[in-house]
This record gives sequence, structure tokens and C-alpha cells, in this order.
Amino acid sequence: MHIIVSKEIENVCPNFVGAAVEAQVVNIAGLPVYRDAQGGVGTPTSDNERTKMTLQTTHLVVLINGYDGQEELVLQNAHFIQELLRKYCQSDGGSVMLY
Repeated sequence: MHIIVSKEIENVCPNFVGAAVEAQVVNIAGLPVYRDAQGGVGTPTSDNERTKMTLQTTHLVVLINGYDGQEELVLQNAHFIQELLRKYCQSDGGSVMLY
């Protein structure tokens, strides 16, 4: 996966309100944009249609952005996600990698 810093000034991001989905413009200038060999994966504000989770999803990558440098908070969130995966998804919780 490649991480680049966005030079775009806006990103169309769905805003879920009840059952309706409303498009919303969000400024992502300076935020990371995640890409793989096939194209976009997501940004901190939205996922890519190609990489979204469905009922058929069997593998996932969770990216937690820690902008304030507080590594411990990032780890706490990662461990919480692992607990939820173990509890609700018949998962071993996966592994955590900081970069």
C-alpha cells in the first residue's frame, strides 16, 4: 500500500443520515490518501467503494490515524478493535503494526 499526502482540496464523502445518503464535500488537503496497486483504498474521511466491507468480507486492514503523536491512544484504539473482532467476528484479532 502507498500513502500519499493529498493535494486535492475536496473529496466527496457520503454523509449517512438515517436511511438516506447525502453527498458532502470535505476538504482533505494535507491528509493521507491510501492507495494500492489497483487504485484508491481510502482517506481518513471516507472509504473507497472497491475496498468497502460487505457481508462477504473475510479480511480487513484497519488504519488508525494518530495526528497528535500520542502512540498510546492509537494502541488503545487498535486493541479495542481487536477485542470487537474477537467478540463479534470469530476472529483471532489479527496483529497490530505501528508505522
